[in-house]
Amino acid sequence: MDFKKIALVQQDVYQDLYCIKPFQPAISVLKSSLRRAGPVGLLKECDADFFIVKTSFEKECSVWQEKHYDCFQREIKYYEDIAKKVHTELPHTKGRTQASLALNLNEIDWTKYDIIVSIDICFPSKFVKKYPKVLWCYMPGEPCMGVYKRSSRGNIIEGYHVFLNQELRYKFTYRNVYFPCNKTVQLPFPTFTWRPKYPIELDFPYSFSSAKSIESLYDKVKKDQIALEFYTKEELCLSAIERMERNIGINWYCNSRDIAIRLSNLVKVKYFLTHTNHYLRGNALIEAASSGCLCLSTRGQFTPNYQRLLGERGNFRSINEIISFMEKLQLDNDLYLKHKRAQDELINKYCFLDPLKRLYDVHKLLIEKNLLTER
Repeated sequence: MDFKKIALVQQDVYQDLYCIKPFQPAISVLKSSLRRAGPVGLLKECDADFFIVKTSFEKECSVWQEKHYDCFQREIKYYEDIAKKVHTELPHTKGRTQASLALNLNEIDWTKYDIIVSIDICFPSKFVKKYPKVLWCYMPGEPCMGVYKRSSRGNIIEGYHVFLNQELRYKFTYRNVYFPCNKTVQLPFPTFTWRPKYPIELDFPYSFSSAKSIESLYDKVKKDQIALEFYTKEELCLSAIERMERNIGINWYCNSRDIAIRLSNLVKVKYFLTHTNHYLRGNALIEAASSGCLCLSTRGQFTPNYQRLLGERGNFRSINEIISFMEKLQLDNDLYLKHKRAQDELINKYCFLDPLKRLYDVHKLLIEKNLLTER
């Protein structure tokens, strides 16, 4: 695949991803994260450049506040303080604040990029219109935000071309695409909608990754551990833990919230278990799979489309069924490799190859229809 030049951009008030200066290696960017691995496939396979920019005061750039007003999450001050906070609990941020690393929009040569992916809305509408050769995309940080709901109804931020919706879907129907010039084009692929005079909604996961995106950033190590999803340990009974230790004969640990520790441990993990009363979206699942773990869960742990990434490995009725399955795999390495290959195929297809192809197809289509100028 001929990769486009991509920039990944976040505001200095963003609470979830990277705290690092531009043009750093993918592994350094990843280890600087405040919480999640995020779209590491953009950094690793697509060689995207990452930037933190100063938060603009335009209305569209203030949608980050909807995490408080619409999602009932933290207070506004929490996000404002994120920009100025020194994360002493995360040594890989090296005492830096996001505000100290943030650049003004005009300090960066955006003409170098074919595609720019904004987490939340980093760029004012009047700014993006200055760059007609760039495919402008945005991904709201939380699906509960008003901007996400408005965008999913077709009310997409002015000037942007693509709304990335964090979704994974498997079956589509062909749709007509309506252009502002009132021409109708039947797409060769059925994976996005375009409403009259509005840009495109694309299925594109927050944890955009291949099956090897994270694992390939680390030295190859022996996989001899069991990892438990963050909420799982507190809900496992002691007898289940003892059975794993006694019968499977490999170490286990509970996931850390420090991503540098978590990922350096995950690449040593053979099995990643989820069994909790919490209903999870599935970003941790993709993160673990991309680290080379075989992921196993009881039914209904993740949102339905993410749960399907597990296939039969996500259909266990109890933790004891999972343990019995692991015991079976420990005795049959060929069976283990069969399930690992099946998982890798699903992750590669739905979390990396399909989303990237859709994004590139949109870029190509807009150029063909003279809605985007070729760089």
